[in-house]
Amino acid sequence: MEVRLIQESEIDECNAMHNAYYGKNRTAAQWRWEFARWRLPDGSIPYAIVQDAGRIVGTQALIPIRFIDADGVFLTAKSEDTLIDPGYRGKNLFGSMYELLFRVAREGGVQCIWGFTPARGAFSKAGFDFPADTSQLLLAFSPACLLDNFTQQGSSQPPLKRVLYGAAGMAAVAGSAMQRILQSSSKPQREGAAAGIRVAALDAVPEEVTDLSHRFAARWPGITIFRDAAFYRWRLRDNPHTPSSLLGAYAGGKLVGIVAFVLNRSGMGFIVDVIACNADEALDRTVIGMLLGEASTRLRTMGASCVRAWSVSDHPFDQLVRQAAKTQGFFHLKRGHGVVRYTRDATDRAAPLNDIRQWYVTRLYSEGTDG
Repeated sequence: MEVRLIQESEIDECNAMHNAYYGKNRTAAQWRWEFARWRLPDGSIPYAIVQDAGRIVGTQALIPIRFIDADGVFLTAKSEDTLIDPGYRGKNLFGSMYELLFRVAREGGVQCIWGFTPARGAFSKAGFDFPADTSQLLLAFSPACLLDNFTQQGSSQPPLKRVLYGAAGMAAVAGSAMQRILQSSSKPQREGAAAGIRVAALDAVPEEVTDLSHRFAARWPGITIFRDAAFYRWRLRDNPHTPSSLLGAYAGGKLVGIVAFVLNRSGMGFIVDVIACNADEALDRTVIGMLLGEASTRLRTMGASCVRAWSVSDHPFDQLVRQAAKTQGFFHLKRGHGVVRYTRDATDRAAPLNDIRQWYVTRLYSEGTDG
């Protein structure tokens, strides 16, 4: 068996292997959008395969993604497309592919490899740790949708009772999650109007998002993705699976916040990303509330059954988003996939990379099939 990086002529076979195993219909063009945009200096793609007798039996990809903190931009890589042919499991093929990819990452200056997966055993054996689990923010537009989202997550009846008869208030006691949404506070809109903030739909990715990303990193501690205009265009507007809609918040003509959202084919809405940077925390909370409220309203008009967003850490801005989301009727569901992380080759940024509370994570980090 041979472990090496994929060749251009093998992309169709590799993609077909994944489609057959997962029952998907991802096209070769979608594969290229996700994995072939970033190239190594020699032009190869950081996508490892195992080949046996001329057939691909294992895959593991890295997607290089730039992060930013107060000291500037640095390189990380997201783990994606993990698959071993069932007949070849137990042979440490996953570890062999990562031996290759660790070397590729080290030579390329990658500070951290990270991702989301339920496959804890294989990643732990390869040297990854599991610093957190994803959680969700959920806004349901009907009691049935709320019930479905709890039961689909394997939740028992007591948590549902607490939502419907406890913290959700008298409206939910009456049996209607919709009433709670309709009673959500309009305070963010009033405060935003008083501060001269307006929310507008964006037909294209604004170049100002790059400056917003720099300002966010300078203001808030920790690390996050570097949202320059080029990355936003690739990840959101040029997404061949589900392109995002964008709303921008402006104060005096300056971009002070942005939200990306989608409606997937099953009728579920997703907040893909939200970021804001204003004069103070209270104004940030107001802007986030305005953006989430407007995005949710538009998704509901588009026919969404509910709206979901990711939450991972207790980064201060993540906490602020959760606070603002609750004013719009969102619930915080503490269950999801494991976050995997490899930082053994990290140098000057080892401390923040090893503290998941310093990561601000949204659905922008996922592969993008649902936004």
